[in-house]
Amino acid sequence: METQKIEHGNSGVSVSVRRAVSSDVDFFRNLRNLPEAVELSESKQKVAAEDHELWFKEALLSSNIRLFVLQTSYAANHQKTDIGFLRFESREHEQDESVWFVSIVLLAAYRGKGVGRRALLLAIKEWEASLHGPHDALIARVHPQNHASRRLFEGAGFMEVDQSSGFLTLRRHQLQDPIN
Repeated sequence: METQKIEHGNSGVSVSVRRAVSSDVDFFRNLRNLPEAVELSESKQKVAAEDHELWFKEALLSSNIRLFVLQTSYAANHQKTDIGFLRFESREHEQDESVWFVSIVLLAAYRGKGVGRRALLLAIKEWEASLHGPHDALIARVHPQNHASRRLFEGAGFMEVDQSSGFLTLRRHQLQDPIN
């Protein structure tokens, strides 16, 4: 996995992404069930432990889902801390396109510091490397009140294409280079 350094104040902070493993199941559920994540989700409901465990196990084996853990480490101690996750999921799309959807959940203490954007860009690069063929687009669906998430995705090259479903739909085409 790739790591990219971010300067944060007077100390260096590195952000990295890694593929999720089975032992991450509780971390994913706990973040997904944070009150702010539930409020901004499409279902508006917490996920039950049993349902989540089954979904997570299947997701790790699925060729249509990629799960990544976001991590930071500080220059002083190099100890990695899990701070969020990203999910990429291929879904049926009405125009016979190869379309993947992306979502992100980040602990509140790390929001607004540029960490999420760097992690998203790194995860996009890792996700694209994991694909066995081309894709037409990557889509993020964002709650209209989630201004920070909208800025995050727009900063990573996503453009708004629709608002009709009660959520903003932002799209990033394959040809964009996320790091440059």
